Formats: sequence, structure tokens, C-alpha cells
Amino acid sequence: ADVAVVELSDAVCQPSLFYHLGVRESFNMPHNVLLCCHSALPSLQALQDLCGTYTFIPYTVTAQNKVVCCDAGAMKCLAELFQPSFGTEPFFTPLAARLVRLLEGVPTNSCGYFRETIRRDIRRAREMFRGEQLSRELARIQQRLDSVELLSLDIIVNLLLSYRDVQDYDSIISLVETLRALPTCDVAEQPNVRFHYAFALSRRAGDRAQALSVLLPAVERGDGAAPDLLCLCGRIYKDTFISSGFTDTRARDRALYCKAFEVEPSLHAGINAAVLLVAAGHQFDSFVRLQQIVIQASEKLYKLNAPSWYLVSVMETFLLYKHFQKSPPVPSARQELADFWLAFLLAACQPF
Repeated sequence: ADVAVVELSDAVCQPSLFYHLGVRESFNMPHNVLLCCHSALPSLQALQDLCGTYTFIPYTVTAQNKVVCCDAGAMKCLAELFQPSFGTEPFFTPLAARLVRLLEGVPTNSCGYFRETIRRDIRRAREMFRGEQLSRELARIQQRLDSVELLSLDIIVNLLLSYRDVQDYDSIISLVETLRALPTCDVAEQPNVRFHYAFALSRRAGDRAQALSVLLPAVERGDGAAPDLLCLCGRIYKDTFISSGFTDTRARDRALYCKAFEVEPSLHAGINAAVLLVAAGHQFDSFVRLQQIVIQASEKLYKLNAPSWYLVSVMETFLLYKHFQKSPPVPSARQELADFWLAFLLAACQPF
């Protein structure tokens, strides 16, 4: 909001309210009006000292049920001399009039209102639409971002996440490249925006090399890279290895390198690392266990209504493992049942 009017009379609420005022300060929102009823008089002066540069207005309710304000010194006199029959209105400014004058003098920034409207519309679109319908609705919302001041990081990331969930990679790439072309906008260089841009490139046919050109400068810096960036690099190299018919050993080794140095690897990242070790010639006796993990992961993805590329990623990892790990010479009935359902899941991953 352009201005916040905060009621501080309840001492219990004051720590929380001052925290929120501090948050507003961190966003360079200095227009804050603080109110306090004269009933909190014992701590009024100390409270005023805490308010710093904020506009601080003590007020009271007269016997005639009028709300009036004045400075702290006059309020003390009023508290000592106040009599129910004494008409105070002519001597004090009505609180409503004082607030009107203050609000008229606050420079307004309509961008805050429009940003919140756009955030709300993105949330509503994700709740109401799926697939191509959601892509069209997001494109309509994006057309309203006609000012650089509206391009806040959270709005851009929400758009990117929404496009990613419907696998609209062209829209992700187009949005980020448009942001990059704006001379006064640095949102495109933020790590999470860079990640989504590289991810979309990696999913679009023929653009893996360009995706790596976006990621590698950040990954190869000496100060360490974000785990997501390392994980995506590993994913691209793994996909390159699979696409080569399992012959590009350099891509395999680079994928394993990225997985080995990933910070706090997730369960699937750990599986990927194990599978790449198998591809590099190491043998493990965990084939059945990996099948169980794949099935459990697939079930969770189904319940979460996750985008199909999540399931594709899990299945590709399993197929890579199956290609290199030696299976028992005589499959059991349990093995045949697992193979059937894994083949069913793999078929479901294919584009129709």
C-alpha cells in the first residue's frame, strides 16, 4: 500500500506492528501514520520516541463521542483537566480531518495496486485453467505488464512457473528474452529467472547447447553455484547422453560431476547419481529397490497432478539404469508385473 495507518493503542500488538513497519521500510515505503489513544498515556512518550520519522498522532474520544487529536503535551493536559461537561471540540482538530490532510499529501504509486491485481489474476488463472487455456490466459495477463515498474521479480517468477507447468517453453523463452532486451530491467539476470530460462531451452528441441551457455558461467564460478543450477546442468548432460544412444561418455561424466557436487541432493538427484555410476561401469544390487522407488514416485506425482515432464524425468532415469544394469536371467512373476506397469507409465509419458 502507498500508506499504512497503524493503531498502536494495544501494547500487546505493538511488537508485531513495528515488525511490519520495518518490512515496509525495507521496501522503501516511508509513508506510515501511527495512532495511539490517550488511554495508553503512561507509555505515550516512550512510544513516540520509538516512532522515529513516522507521523505519530495521539488522539482521544471526548465525552461528546468525538475523536480529536493533538500533540502529546496537550494530551497530557487534557487528561488531567478533562471534565465530561467540558466542550473540547473547538480546541482540537478532528482526527478524521487530520487524516484527510495527511493522505492528500502522500504521493501515490498505483503500481502497488496493479501488481497485487496481477498476482491475484495469476493465482486465479492457475486454479481455473489447464493446458492451452492456461497459456492463453497467462498471455492475456502478460500483455498488461506495459510498464517496467510492474515487472517485479515475484510476478515474473509466477508467470514462469505457470508456463513451466503447462510446458509452454516458447512463452518462457520469449518472456525472458523480452526482459533481457529492456535496458532498465535487471529481473532477467536473477538466478531463479535464469534457471527457468535455461530449463525451457533445455526442453526445446535443439537448444541444449544454448541452455548450457546460460548455466555454465554461473556454475563454473569459484564462489559456488546454486544447487538448482548444478542439478539442471546434470539433467542436460544426462539427456545428451541418452540422446546419443548411450555413447557420449563425456556427457555422462559431466552429468555425474554435476550430481556429485550438487549441494544437499534430493532423493531423485541421488538416484540420478547412482544411475550415472551404473552407466559408468559400476554395478549395484538395487534394481528391485529402484523399481519400487520409481513406482512410489510416480504415484506421488499422480496424486499431486504434476506436469507430465516430472514423470518423464523419473522414467528416463529408470530406463537409463535398466539399460546398463544386468537383469536376472529368468525374470520372476513380480519382475514381469513391475515391467508391465513401468511400460504402461512409459507409454503414458509419450506425447499424443
